[in-house]
Parts: sequence; structure tokens; C-alpha cells
Amino acid sequence: MNTKINYLDDLKKLENYLRSDENKNICKPFLLECQRFSDIARHYGGKSQALYEELISKVISEEYSTGGELLHRGYYCPSPILDIIVGNSSRGKILKRLTSKSKPTYRYRFDGNNNIIIINYIHLNCDEIIIRKGELETGIAFSKDFGIHTLSECNYCDSQITSYIYCLYDSSKNSVVEYRKENYSYSEEGLEAVDIFKFLNSKSSPILQHDQYHFQHDENGYLSKYTVINYEGEHVKPSAWDNHIFNITIQRKV
Repeated sequence: MNTKINYLDDLKKLENYLRSDENKNICKPFLLECQRFSDIARHYGGKSQALYEELISKVISEEYSTGGELLHRGYYCPSPILDIIVGNSSRGKILKRLTSKSKPTYRYRFDGNNNIIIINYIHLNCDEIIIRKGELETGIAFSKDFGIHTLSECNYCDSQITSYIYCLYDSSKNSVVEYRKENYSYSEEGLEAVDIFKFLNSKSSPILQHDQYHFQHDENGYLSKYTVINYEGEHVKPSAWDNHIFNITIQRKV
């Protein structure tokens, strides 16, 4: 009985915190970000198909992949670490050739500079176009029946990714409902830390989760281990994973 009372008390405290001015102030930058991406969706809402047709004319080569359904863009997911820190989220693999037994999930279309400009989500019957302006890359995924449903943004510096944003968009409400951002920090060894912000957009009780991942490299420069720190607002939040060292089994240099 006491356990149940404690649980209800904790739940009430959480509800009060989510509705507090303190939480809303912390979440304000993310509310503004959701509004920014909603504006992007509205801007491109009536142009997506025309831009798709324009980009099709620039396609020089194609690749197909299988698997990777849980990751944005599958094999070519912009995040260098998402499949490492999230279980059962393989990138899949590139198909060397298509056969009658192939079951491709994605088709990637490249321009003359070997940049991906279109992704066809074969398993979802939707498409994504990529718009590049300098080192800023904006992705817009849409379908003929439901319009835009995800948006993404990648920032690069000298071809090295510095941030990656992925949003779920509700076209019926003209609103971003979920927002995720990864900020990358590098050292001489390579990727040093990643701050991941997950935001659920609600005017009355927005929810922000912030986790910080720290990476180690082996003697050959491959990612080898990582630890994670959880935050609540601007303060470190105790977690069962404090000081736990996770081993990385995927061989990757970042």
C-alpha cells in the first residue's frame, strides 16, 4: 500500500513540475524550435512534389538497402551513434544487386557530386527530399496522402557533422509533436561527446529529456566504449546507469 502511495505522490510531483514555470522556461527554446520547423513544413507543404520532380532530373546513380527500418534513412542515417546506443536498431545493409529475392526497404538517389538528394522509403510508401544550402542540409519526408510527416536538419563544418535534428510533424495540426536533437563534440581522437535532447511538444506540460554520452576510442581510432549522464533541466539526475561503461561492438571511426 505504501508503495502505491509513494508512486502516486511521485507521479503528482512530476505532473506539477511539468506544468511549472521552471519547466516551461527550460523548454522554451525547444518550443521555439518546434515552431521554426512547423514554419519550414508550411513553407514546403505545397512545394514538396515539385521539388521532388526537380531533384529527379539530377539523379545520376542509385543504391538500395535492406533493413534499417527503425532509423531515419536506414543505412544512411545521419546520426553516427544512434544505432550504437539504441538496441535492435541496425542500419541494415546496402544491396550489391537486386534479385527476385531481394526485399529492399530504401532506395537512395545520388546527384553528380555523390550527394543523396532523394530517399524512397519503399516499406512506408513515402519519399524524402534533401535540400542543401552550404553546409546546412534539410530533409523533408512526405507522402501524397498525408503530406509532410518528418523533417530533419543537419549542420556540418568541413564535412563533419556538428548537429542533427529529427522532427515528427502532424500536418493536420500544423505542428511538430516530437523533436530530437543531437549535438556532437570532437577531440583530436574523434567524437568525444554527444548531447541528445528529446522533446515532446505540449503547451500545458512539455517534456524535455537530456542525455549526455561520452565516448572512448581504441588504439586504432575506433569507438570502443561510452558512458551516459542523465539530466533533469540543467541538473544531473541520478540514474541506474551512472558510471556504467558500455562496450561498443560496432566497428566505426567517427
